[in-house]
Amino acid sequence: MIDIDISLIWIIGIGTYGIFIAWYHNWRGALRPHEIAHYTARLAKSPSLDDATRAVMQKFMQDDTGREFLMLNLIRLHPHDVEHPHTGQKISPIKLVSHYFRPFMRQIIKRAGHPAYMARVAIPHGYIEAWGVEENVGWRAVGIVRYRSRRDMLAVTTDERFHNIHSFKIPALANTLALPMETQSAFMLTPRIWVGLLIFAVCAVLT
Repeated sequence: MIDIDISLIWIIGIGTYGIFIAWYHNWRGALRPHEIAHYTARLAKSPSLDDATRAVMQKFMQDDTGREFLMLNLIRLHPHDVEHPHTGQKISPIKLVSHYFRPFMRQIIKRAGHPAYMARVAIPHGYIEAWGVEENVGWRAVGIVRYRSRRDMLAVTTDERFHNIHSFKIPALANTLALPMETQSAFMLTPRIWVGLLIFAVCAVLT
């Protein structure tokens, strides 16, 4: 009876990890032509994008590899209170941008995306090393978000429900930069590893 219980625990543990991987990994591959056409039409309706950004997004879709990617975000909030776009009242930039970030991130997490790294910039002015780049505008924070696929990012960013809350982001940020990246090598534990280790630990304790 004990052996059956132990076996069941490990079966449940392995099954749980399998479900997690099935959700966390992009099994659908790269964007297909009809999907690119669909998201191109949705991007055309986004009031926050200019023609140059739409062109970059178009290239981003066409060059899809089907792999997960990370989005590097450099951020500088306004150093003073800003006007709330709906009420007109003064509000701190960090509180205002949270009205955008929280609902946006909830949708990303539903699609197996998540914050991967957050940090405060140690030198807000200047760079330790730089060639041929513009002067540091005073970056204050760095954020890296993991996306399961380009499809998942587009599904959220082109959703009309987010057109309105984008008005919280624009007045809060003095400067921002977003750069997508695909991992070549990494030495940090990803959820694929630490979730597996956590499940293994729980199963080991229960047995």
